[in-house]
Amino acid sequence: MSNRLAWILGLVMLLVIAERPAQAYIDPGTASYMFQVVAGAVLGGVFLARSYLSRMMTALRSLYSRDAARNR
Repeated sequence: MSNRLAWILGLVMLLVIAERPAQAYIDPGTASYMFQVVAGAVLGGVFLARSYLSRMMTALRSLYSRDAARNR
């Protein structure tokens, strides 16, 4: 184990051992905000995947249409 990794693990262990109660609460609006963030990330990922898939399909169609035109 490297010296740097040992220091990092030691620091993490000290932080876990020295944990204190937070004396805080989660605001009810936080759940709504988190839902919006997750929904936006999922929909953004779907849009990104769809646009890349569309570009790939267009490129493949043009590639195969050129091959078909050469074989005539």
